[in-house]
Amino acid sequence: MTGYRAGRVRELIRFWPLAETVDSEHVAFVGHDPERAGEAVASDVKQAEWVALGSVPGLIAEGEIWNAGTLVALMRLLTAGGLAVSH
Repeated sequence: MTGYRAGRVRELIRFWPLAETVDSEHVAFVGHDPERAGEAVASDVKQAEWVALGSVPGLIAEGEIWNAGTLVALMRLLTAGGLAVSH
């Protein structure tokens, strides 16, 4: 937990990570207007930090972001101009 919560949350994309192999739909959301909600809590996450959206392509190219679900969500966010889409 980061100690922040999103003021607004919108659905970003729905995807199936391994169609016909893993039968589970994944849904990614984007949060806006973060608000301080308390102290950060230790978790299983190796590292969490705020980064500028413009730095994401470089982080992907450097192999710093490699998780498939994270990549799908970030690529959608980048190609949508940072706007969530409505379904």
